[in-house]
Amino acid sequence: MAGQDYEQLQGLLLLAQDKRPESRASLAARMGDLILGDEFGAMSARERDLAEDILQRLLHDLEMPIRRALAERLAPEGVAPRKLIVQLANDRIEVAWPVLVRSELLDDSELLNVVRTRTLQHRLAVARRERLSEPLSDALVRPGEADVLRAVLENKGAEIAFDTFETLVRSSEADADLQELILRREDLDPRLAGRMYAWVSEALRRHIVENFDVEPTLLDRAIDAALAEVVADHARAVALNGTIQRIRFALDRGELDDLMTLLPLVRAGERALFESLFAKYVGVSIALGRRILHEEGGRAFALACKGTHVDKGVFTEILLALRAAGGGGAFDPGELFEALGYWDQIEQNSAETLVDAWRRGEIHSPLAPEPPAPRRPAAELPPAAPVRNMYGTGFRPRTQRRFH
Repeated sequence: MAGQDYEQLQGLLLLAQDKRPESRASLAARMGDLILGDEFGAMSARERDLAEDILQRLLHDLEMPIRRALAERLAPEGVAPRKLIVQLANDRIEVAWPVLVRSELLDDSELLNVVRTRTLQHRLAVARRERLSEPLSDALVRPGEADVLRAVLENKGAEIAFDTFETLVRSSEADADLQELILRREDLDPRLAGRMYAWVSEALRRHIVENFDVEPTLLDRAIDAALAEVVADHARAVALNGTIQRIRFALDRGELDDLMTLLPLVRAGERALFESLFAKYVGVSIALGRRILHEEGGRAFALACKGTHVDKGVFTEILLALRAAGGGGAFDPGELFEALGYWDQIEQNSAETLVDAWRRGEIHSPLAPEPPAPRRPAAELPPAAPVRNMYGTGFRPRTQRRFH
């Protein structure tokens, strides 16, 4: 060890014997100067190990506020001794926090040890690092601490494996805040999003349908589970129980053939569930089903209902209920008149053909085309132009009779 370096360490040891507050603060400052200076990096490996041992012993004797100040200074640096950084990371949380959040010198094995052996606050600090590997995210999630789960999900730099997401999804069944955080993650597997459909809110069901390409069979099971969840809600059980049971029975037998059965869902505020079952009824994707229901003017909904042989009265009642449940002020009667007018103009065969095209994926904008111009009655037709011939403009030859 060079003489100057040795003298610096000797000076630190002597300073450590002085217990006055100003001397303790000076000791921490001089330790930081030594660690971050050029001399420390120029030491041989053996000299550096000796210097690190001395610094660790000195650090152990420093008061907590002084250790905290040293941790703040070393946390963003990439040249501090690893042993010292690990020691600070395992210190009291007041000292460890800046190092756990910002130091790039800690590797996964050292961070995993902190996560598994230290406190909740230590885990929260690790969860706020700029980047988290899959093993680290998983270790943070496993204890099931709500604050840590939220911190991991809010961390855009966290890599989360499928199995870890499964753990998070299971934990979210009774936690609405956690559900939203999970569903806002861009790396969530659609299969898990579909599984959550069974227990999330109306708004989050919409979010799942709009943002995840969920496999239809998986979503069918989720819808069935969602129906069961509605039945379990005692506040709505009296109004909905019979309806839900009929829907589930019809789904089990593949005989959901009465759209009126779904009307109580709209009135009870279960719009996302209604939209999912309506799409199943028509035979289209949920995304297209939502577009049919909410396209302005009600024409697409009229076309879907007529093309699937829904009674006109049922169509009218459901359209009114949907628009009333949608909020935004009073329902515009003009839309109802437009939709009913379209119903009358579109031919049954044309409606069935267009619905079949939707099922094949032939989608256009707008969904409902303009109906053909109606034929005018004969009485309204203009008089035929006079026939011009050799006898004059008004003469019409008699029909010739044939004699046999």
